[in-house]
Amino acid sequence: MQLTLRVVRGCVAQKGFRVRPVTRVTTLLDPERYPDGEILRAYVRRWRLEMCLDDLK
Repeated sequence: MQLTLRVVRGCVAQKGFRVRPVTRVTTLLDPERYPDGEILRAYVRRWRLEMCLDDLK
């Protein structure tokens, strides 16, 4: 079995936090359909949601 992956690297800036480099690995292989910036923004949105869920616990 073979799995093709794409590595997305960039910097994430969040209000109240330092800018930090991130690396994401995805199976969304088409960079025109799924630009790096969109993948990183989705990661940031998900992280914010995780933090909100933590607050609710």
